Amino acid sequence: MRISCGVLALVVAWGCAEGNSSGDEDSGVAPLPDLGVVEDLGIVEDKDLGTGDDDAGEPDAGPEPECTIDAECNDGIDCTVDRCDPTDGCVNLADDTFCDDGLVCNGAETCDGATSTVGDGCLAGTPVDCDDGDSCTTDLCEEPTGTCVNAGSDADADGFAAMGCGTGNDCDDSMASVYPGADEDCNGVDDDCDGTIDNGFTCALGSTASCTTACGTTGTLSCNSSCDGFGACRGIEVCNGCDDDGMNGPDDTFPCVQGETSSCTTACGTPGNQVCNGSCTGYGSCVGSEVCGNGCDDDGDGMVDEDCSMPPTNDTCAAAIALTGASGTRTDSFTDATRTIGDCGSTSNDIWYSINLTVPTIVYVDTFGSTFDTRVSIRTGCGSAMLECNDDDCSTPQEQTARLLPAGTHHIAVHSYDSSETGTVSLRWQTMTPVGGDNTRITSSGTQSGTTSGTSGFIGSCAGGGPEDMYFFTTCSGSRTVTATTCSLSSYDTVLVLRSAGAEEDCNDDDCGLQSTVSASITGPGLFGVVVDGYGSASGSYDVSITGL
Repeated sequence: MRISCGVLALVVAWGCAEGNSSGDEDSGVAPLPDLGVVEDLGIVEDKDLGTGDDDAGEPDAGPEPECTIDAECNDGIDCTVDRCDPTDGCVNLADDTFCDDGLVCNGAETCDGATSTVGDGCLAGTPVDCDDGDSCTTDLCEEPTGTCVNAGSDADADGFAAMGCGTGNDCDDSMASVYPGADEDCNGVDDDCDGTIDNGFTCALGSTASCTTACGTTGTLSCNSSCDGFGACRGIEVCNGCDDDGMNGPDDTFPCVQGETSSCTTACGTPGNQVCNGSCTGYGSCVGSEVCGNGCDDDGDGMVDEDCSMPPTNDTCAAAIALTGASGTRTDSFTDATRTIGDCGSTSNDIWYSINLTVPTIVYVDTFGSTFDTRVSIRTGCGSAMLECNDDDCSTPQEQTARLLPAGTHHIAVHSYDSSETGTVSLRWQTMTPVGGDNTRITSSGTQSGTTSGTSGFIGSCAGGGPEDMYFFTTCSGSRTVTATTCSLSSYDTVLVLRSAGAEEDCNDDDCGLQSTVSASITGPGLFGVVVDGYGSASGSYDVSITGL
């Protein structure tokens, strides 16, 4: 593509010599010399510029020329010289010097010059082959001479040949810091080529050992960057609520931590919590505390308002629990009790019991064993007036009372001292059949006076049969000896009986003449009585001394 202007000018100069308007030999102008081949321009034959014998003095007529100037001969290839030859037309000559990169070892570059080549037209040369076939040598071609050099293998130039090449003992010929006798560093490399990595240190950089994590799972110890010991035992994180890998907390590779709770809103619209499941893949259902009165299953157990506070079944007088049998004990919940009647000095809550009597009966109740401060009241009907009220007996916050009640149904209320008190009620009851005469409750020791008259309603095991009176009383817990006597206190033949609810403790006739004395050790708490009777049908006035209460 490069244009050769020098040759074109020479040809034009010869063809335009002054006076050479024809080709005749007698024109006086010497014939044009024969131009030989210009070797470096690729001219391959001589061209006779003289005129022929039959030349009439005018230029020969010929075909239209292929080109008139060199620029018309550009072949688009950088490494060719392009010119316009008057006879041959366009001539494109390959110029290898254009492609020469100045290096010897990579081979001589040439100009292809083919018209099909697009671009610079240069072809790469064939590199000098310096391979001597020996794996223990380093083969190099040196510039600018192109001389092959085959040196012994010491690729890292540390002065030690590669191990395996003759007597070479460099265990890593790619690292200049590695050779026999080098200082060992903490780097996970056998620097001194003695076959041991990081010898002289506690452990080799990156080495590992098996261990057990604080979570009880299998883990791995890794030598630290100073090679002076192993780091923490780290395992693979598993779903167990524990930090197995020692990083970022327990179960950190899972969506949630096993057993962890998260706040949420239940389907009832109330606050709740949800718990991460056993596989740590997500949270379970949102569960809240049961909210009373909303008609919704807040805690997700399939029941509505089941945990709500419910008053005791005997919260009202109309729902009183019946006491059956001559004696017994009940324990009932007082939790969530409400107030039905505010009497017996209480404006607090209460629960109710009832007792049905077919005949007049002495009824005893106590609340010893209850877990809070109680009061007890007795009435006949739910709306009737209170017959009995008692508070704080036997130096306790509990109650004890006894009363002769007529036949019929009677109601017993256990009250709390104040509205904040709750717990359980322990109610104990006893009954005792009264005698035919007077039945009087006494609360302390002393002498009682009376007159027996009427008909007999009770006979003791030792004697009796006359009309009788009875003095009944209650005792606190513990044992005591109770004694009753009519000695020197009565003018008629008496019989005395000491009884407890449902049993006879002692019976005596004629302890001192016609008078009597009874004595027994009794254990409370409970209901007891002293019966003053007459032998046969004997009756009359008496004094009876009762002690030990």
